[in-house]
Amino acid sequence: FIEEKVKNDRQFLNSNEIEKWLWHGCRSVQNRDSIVLNGFDSRYANSGSVGFGSYFAVEGSYSDGGYVIRNSDNTKEILLCQVLTGETTAGSSGLKNAPLKPNSNCN
Repeated sequence: FIEEKVKNDRQFLNSNEIEKWLWHGCRSVQNRDSIVLNGFDSRYANSGSVGFGSYFAVEGSYSDGGYVIRNSDNTKEILLCQVLTGETTAGSSGLKNAPLKPNSNCN
């Protein structure tokens, strides 16, 4: 997190949009525990409506709409995450990696 934040801070010195507090629903205790112990890792994602990956919501109510852990005592669990945001791109079903940016030098 710190290494990526430093890179982003250098790139976007005049932006207030580098870090955001966003919601993430885990659906299961196993998923929650893995995230807490190891962080988010899109290599373990096994679904996604616009590509495989980790999804975050601006409003907690969105994550509460089917993505939260529901406990036997009727309480719910959801993660509030500090997220380094970057550039966005349109996704599509089945997408495993973000598409290359136009004029990219990556091979």
